[in-house]
Amino acid sequence: MSYTIDFVPKDDHLHVTVSGDNNPETITNYLSDVLNTVRRDGQGLVLIEENLLGPSMKIFDIFDIVTKASENINDTRIRIAYIDINKEHDRKGLQFAETVAQNRGINVKIFNDRASALRWLLNKNDPSADR
Repeated sequence: MSYTIDFVPKDDHLHVTVSGDNNPETITNYLSDVLNTVRRDGQGLVLIEENLLGPSMKIFDIFDIVTKASENINDTRIRIAYIDINKEHDRKGLQFAETVAQNRGINVKIFNDRASALRWLLNKNDPSADR
C-alpha cells in the first residue's frame, strides 16, 4: 500500500487526511498532492491529519523531505497545522521537521490534537501564525 489521501474543503480551511506507508516516497508524494490542491483551490489554511504506518523517519530523511518540499512552497499565505495520528512515531523527529520547515519559511506547526491545531490555524491574531 502506498497512500490514500482525502481532501475535505471546509468554509475556512482545507482538511486533509492521509494514510498509508511511512516512507519518504509517500510523504513526498502526498505533500505534492496537498500543494497542488492548495494552488488550484486557493485555500492557504491546511489541516493535515497523517496516519502512516511503519517506524519513524530517520533524521536525514526528514531533513531531505522538508528541504525538497520547501523549494516548492513560496507562498507566505500558506499555513499548515499538522497532526501525526500514529502515536508510535517519535515526537522529536516531528519537532525537528517543524524546525527545519520553519527555518525555510514554511509556516507549519505540529500538534497532538485537532482542537489545538484548528485553534492555531484559524487564529489570525496569533503572533506565531505570522511569518
